[in-house]
Amino acid sequence: MGMRNFEEKSRMHFDEIANNYDVTFEGRFTEPYKHLLLEEMKVRPGDAVLDVGCGNGRLLKLLAGMCEIRGYGVDISEGMVESARRNCPGMVFETGSSGAVPYGDG
Repeated sequence: MGMRNFEEKSRMHFDEIANNYDVTFEGRFTEPYKHLLLEEMKVRPGDAVLDVGCGNGRLLKLLAGMCEIRGYGVDISEGMVESARRNCPGMVFETGSSGAVPYGDG
C-alpha cells in the first residue's frame, strides 16, 4: 500500500469517528499518552504549540487548561479538524498531511 493510499484510508476512518473520537478505541487508547506528554512538556504562558496529528484538539485543550497557550493543530481528517475547532475556540486548526505542515519554523 502506497503512502497516498494509506493517508486516504486514514483520513476516511477518522472522518467517520471524528464526532465521537474520545469514546472510540483509539480515543481511549491515546488518552493516557496525552497525560504522559503533559507531564513532560515544558510550556510557559503565551507559548505557541503546534500539534501535528491533532485529532479533535484534546491534547491542546488539556495543555491550555494548564497555562494560556497559542494553540495550532494540523490533521489529515477534515472531520477531526472541524471537531477540534468546536472543542478549542480561539485556536487555529488546518487540514493537512504531517509531511506538508502548513506552518513555517518557529
